[in-house]
Amino acid sequence: MNIFELIPKKLVKKISEQYIAGDSFADAESVVKYLNKENIYGIYDLLGESNKEARDNLEKYLEVIDLSKNTKSSLSVKLTNIGILKGYWKCRDNLLEIASACDKEKKQITVDMEDAKYTERTLVLIKEINEKYPVGCVLQANLKRSLIDARDLKNIHVRVCKGSYRENKNVAFRGTNILTNFARVVEKLIKNNCQVAVATHDLRLAKRWFGQDVDYQFLFGVKHVRPFINEVKYKHKTSIYVPFGDSWYAYSLRRFKENPLLAITVLKNLFRF
Repeated sequence: MNIFELIPKKLVKKISEQYIAGDSFADAESVVKYLNKENIYGIYDLLGESNKEARDNLEKYLEVIDLSKNTKSSLSVKLTNIGILKGYWKCRDNLLEIASACDKEKKQITVDMEDAKYTERTLVLIKEINEKYPVGCVLQANLKRSLIDARDLKNIHVRVCKGSYRENKNVAFRGTNILTNFARVVEKLIKNNCQVAVATHDLRLAKRWFGQDVDYQFLFGVKHVRPFINEVKYKHKTSIYVPFGDSWYAYSLRRFKENPLLAITVLKNLFRF
């Protein structure tokens, strides 16, 4: 059992409101419209992982694309949300439909990278879809294979993050090795003419590419990066990842497990509740 499952759901909801826009698209749209006024793009992230209702989720993604036409925004998609658990071909068909809709609306789409067991299938699928539609991907600096993967990616949009999924020590770096690999991955992608999005809240790392041709991406609700966002948003395309949806509880538990600082905040609030 995840120890955070012992936290009252009402308290989890209260804490999650800091970094989840809400249960509905309207909640996320309100956040994105505010960001747009501040010269910041929104990234719509429909919550849900390892969800077996692939067709229902496909319809939800298509609805988000249609409803978000009037905002400066992009779409983030998880393959576990659109059928990868049911097989490669089912997921491929669903992603093709989403990519086609995004292409029609000139909206950027990025496929999230999940835990390591999906990495190879994700990259194979993205390369195939890119033969027809532009689809971005994510590389996680904590994975030892990511530098090799970066060498094979050319002329596409790539988000580089440290990586939040807990991985086997045989496939993942720890500590400062992640920072070193992050920088190497970014530099290799830039050389390969990829449009790189630096996605980190480690500002010492983020500032390394200030003034270069990179995008910046941050999570909704992370407060300490706000001064940096105000500094870079007029020189770089800057986006905020805006999670929303009714799967907020499972997402919150994963965030608590991954982020020790967030966990401390939750426990402090538990005793005040």
